[in-house]
Amino acid sequence: MKDKKANIIVGILIMYILFGLFPGVKINYVSPIKFSILKFMDYLIKNFFYLWKVKLLASIAFVFISHAIKKNKLKKYNIKNK
Repeated sequence: MKDKKANIIVGILIMYILFGLFPGVKINYVSPIKFSILKFMDYLIKNFFYLWKVKLLASIAFVFISHAIKKNKLKKYNIKNK
């Protein structure tokens, strides 16, 4: 059971990061910082917190849907889940 919880948490984190990089939910943001590295970091932080509730819900839903699909496929082909 502990392994499944860790897999779910890692899956949610990965999906949240991917949704943060998805162009459909990016913001048009102009950073007040002039240095390029700090400007990029400022943009990245602002983008990951923009619509964070929607991204988090989508990530959780995606992880549970993919887990259900995996479970059904394993059941269909009689493969034991390790």
